[in-house]
Amino acid sequence: MLRLLVLMILLGCTTENNLTFATNERPKARTINVKVDDDIGKAMLEYGSLVDERDGREYKTMGVSGQWWMAENLAYLPKVTALMTFYDEEQVQYFVYGYNGTDLAAAKNHENYSLYGALYNHDAAMEACPSGWHLPSKEEWEGLINALDATDDVGTRLKSAEYWDGTDDYGFNALPGGDGPPLLADSKPDRAGWWTNTTSLEDMCYAFTLESESATASFVSSLLAKGYSVRCVQN
Repeated sequence: MLRLLVLMILLGCTTENNLTFATNERPKARTINVKVDDDIGKAMLEYGSLVDERDGREYKTMGVSGQWWMAENLAYLPKVTALMTFYDEEQVQYFVYGYNGTDLAAAKNHENYSLYGALYNHDAAMEACPSGWHLPSKEEWEGLINALDATDDVGTRLKSAEYWDGTDDYGFNALPGGDGPPLLADSKPDRAGWWTNTTSLEDMCYAFTLESESATASFVSSLLAKGYSVRCVQN
């Protein structure tokens, strides 16, 4: 098995799919990629890590046929929103599943934050990724599924082998991080959703979703105020 260590310093953002990523106030992200010659399905898989220099948090990453994805849910949380204002679409909003309040330290100490990361309304999701990375489109999610050659049972194969019924064949580690509004503090989520940057209907966008006891995955058209997880893709 060939391993090659590549150090990449990402100096800014680019424009993808007619989307512009601001760089004037966004800090740099540092990525360390470890290349692994490992064929699964149709894809060449690579694994590495990303350091978000906004908060120093490190994430596992995976390269699928040359496209790099975060292999953990984004946990960037500059503030936290009380549930009473959940459906205010005019605000950038951040949530932690099971936490209801505005105390950022308390939200970050919640067990669901350390396990599942943060939930974002769509406005927050569009600007949450670190510099050099972006919120993926529906087409990029479809490309991931096709590259892995896992269209029939992609749900099972992407899900973590812990916390629900997955096999995590690729190291994507999809956890049941829930969606919003997360009203019950003592409830455990049995589904997961990740925002895309693709519009479905007026004031709605697609989310990629997985559910417990289902081997498949689906795209749902969701209100922009809803809270979903985020997986970022390298520009």
